[in-house]
Amino acid sequence: MNSELALQTESWRIERLIPNARNARTHSEAQVAQIAASIREFGFCNPVLVDSDGGIIAGHGRVLASRQLQYTRVPVIVLGHLSENQKRAYMLADNKLALNAGWDTDMLRLELEALAEQDFDLDVTGFDEKELRELIDAERQVLQDDAPAVQPTPVAESGDLWRMGDHRLLCGDGTHCEEVERVLEGAQCDLVFADLPYNVDYVGKNKKQMKIANDNLGDSFTDFLLAACRCMLRASRGPLYVCMSSSELLGSTPLSPKPAATGRPISSGPRTPSLWDALTINANTSRSCMAGRKTKSISGVAIEIRVMFGSLISRTPMTCIPP
Repeated sequence: MNSELALQTESWRIERLIPNARNARTHSEAQVAQIAASIREFGFCNPVLVDSDGGIIAGHGRVLASRQLQYTRVPVIVLGHLSENQKRAYMLADNKLALNAGWDTDMLRLELEALAEQDFDLDVTGFDEKELRELIDAERQVLQDDAPAVQPTPVAESGDLWRMGDHRLLCGDGTHCEEVERVLEGAQCDLVFADLPYNVDYVGKNKKQMKIANDNLGDSFTDFLLAACRCMLRASRGPLYVCMSSSELLGSTPLSPKPAATGRPISSGPRTPSLWDALTINANTSRSCMAGRKTKSISGVAIEIRVMFGSLISRTPMTCIPP
């Protein structure tokens, strides 16, 4: 059989279609109503498969739903290349192969919840009310059942240092350099990849437009970035990758594109400090930080700092070279 067989969709009057008396697949009135609702919502996306004489090979339920919708014509694909035995076998395979598939229940739940948040009619998905209730409410029930009781004494407290084989985990604050140095045992790391929290300013896409609680640090966000970046600069001798929202970086006046003779950025007057200013002003005095084409020296070791904006608007490299 030619695997590149060209199949064409044709429009036939519904009276030309002949149901197969040996069709083993049954369709209840409720299921035909579901198919009709699907066709009404999405259109007739799945043509009826017929033989050259108009005998239905696959699509009996769609034809019944079309009659319920009072359609006079339906799209069909003629499978004139099939033998009689192949037609009989395909009638079974078309239904059974679909039944053999499974569901990723977590992904299914996410898709249904996303549609529900948009007030989309979930009835057209084919799931009945009981199934939808069990799927959507299942995660909430699991979370309630599995949530442990609050312990009077927490397992980990601020300052606890955990050893996990060759790894170390500190319950602490990354804006306190002494805590970063403690988890590193005074050594410098070869690379830092940080996804800093706060000021994501996410707004939900549903009607409630919910926001992340306690996310907006306001005017203190600059101080937070300043402290976190200062500690990262002190702790790393290699590349630093910082993921954050571009709105925080692009919202402030950038540094002048031309560095001064001292390697410091040129200031043209009062302006709002940016993250690059924070790095420039607070880096060790033996270092000079500059954005874009500017350079930065750390003990004569060439490194690169690249900030990857969450919105992928741009990437601004910071390169470190010996003075």
